Amino acid sequence: PSSSRPFASSRGRRRVGEDIIRGIGSSLLRYTMSATTTIADAYGEGACLYETVLEVPKDASASQLRKAYYKRCLLYHPDKLSSGLSDEDKDAAKKKFAAISIAYTILSD
Repeated sequence: PSSSRPFASSRGRRRVGEDIIRGIGSSLLRYTMSATTTIADAYGEGACLYETVLEVPKDASASQLRKAYYKRCLLYHPDKLSSGLSDEDKDAAKKKFAAISIAYTILSD
């Protein structure tokens, strides 16, 4: 039997809205855990996004965040690394570059 309510659940079926919310929630959780892991791999557990990763004060303005982000990216960008670095140093720089990008994305919102 059909229901007069759109997306009404019937036996054995979930509502469409529930699927969308579950999908968004799980991908957000995966992103959050991935971001935390990336930052921890590069800078250690409990690293402060402001002071450790971007090296700015906690009360930094948007323009200070942007300037620090660009400055740190130039230091650790994989294409800007000198050719004499070891593979370990290159991997560490790539991890830091990824962590800097994530930190800026989080703090700029």
